[in-house]
Amino acid sequence: MHSPISNGLWVRARSVVLLYLAIAQTLGAEASLIAFGNSYSDAGQGANVAVHAALGITQLNNDYFPAPPYYQGRFSNGPIYLETAASALGDVLNSFAAGAATVGVPGSSSVLPVYPPYAGEQSVVDVPVPSGVQQAANFLSQNGGVARPQSTYILELGVNDYIEVVSGIENVTVSGVIQTINQILNTLYNVGARKFVVLNVPPFAGTPLLLPPFTPANESAAAQALAANLTASHNSALTAMVTSFNQSHSGACVQIFDIYSFFVNLLTNAAKEGFTVSPVTSPCYQAPNFFEGFTAGNEYPVCSDPDQHIFWDAVHLTKKANDLLAQDFVSTFPQLSES
Repeated sequence: MHSPISNGLWVRARSVVLLYLAIAQTLGAEASLIAFGNSYSDAGQGANVAVHAALGITQLNNDYFPAPPYYQGRFSNGPIYLETAASALGDVLNSFAAGAATVGVPGSSSVLPVYPPYAGEQSVVDVPVPSGVQQAANFLSQNGGVARPQSTYILELGVNDYIEVVSGIENVTVSGVIQTINQILNTLYNVGARKFVVLNVPPFAGTPLLLPPFTPANESAAAQALAANLTASHNSALTAMVTSFNQSHSGACVQIFDIYSFFVNLLTNAAKEGFTVSPVTSPCYQAPNFFEGFTAGNEYPVCSDPDQHIFWDAVHLTKKANDLLAQDFVSTFPQLSES
């Protein structure tokens, strides 16, 4: 069990909103791609900022979270797919996404356990990170309560909620997650947003997280079955919700980016894409404790051939896999830019 965050840390953690907005201000209202989500969409200013604010660290320049061998606050060994996609599209990305974020179902929480020895801490500290609902609120606070209709708003949410269900941490439902995504869409639509891309949930049943050693061997099959059921239910409900939203909201264009199929195709055709490691789910970064790996520095082994691996760690993609995801995103949405 993670140690509860102290009252003092809760007070300091409230400064995450101000620090978060100050850093994002350089991209500001003119960004053409606005992202809300979790670690797959965290471009180095989500969990990184939240952890530093909660721990009272004022210098962000070279003290990244997650720590090396992670790349400059990203949950990978290089830039995430949205950064690469934005560059290819000629767009400006402003990502409010934060590693460990959940969508924000009422009563649930978005918490990131930070293990020692990061920042000199002596015990595990549970750091609150902005949920999808809070990320949207942060964006609107920065932009005067207005969402430009020319921008595209990207929502990559839900998988962390279901990981917590499988782990026994939360008991949110698929309907609750879908309703909250719908709430975020409505919030943004009501203040001007019209163009949206919503990611469905990837097949996280097939990630290293639900395989030994990250999940005990005697629990792995049941965890994978539950994950697969939650994923299928979510993606079906998301399609229905998006169809209904487009029909009931004048001028709205909500599109789904099918990251689920991307993962299935990638895992099925790994060798064709140059991923030769066996098994295909073998992560490059060999931290046995998933969360501890974010702060362990170079204590655990790192493979010498990351481009042969799909997974950087138990959940996240390598830079090469992120680049392929970016290619898929660009080919799916070649005209997201304002022109």
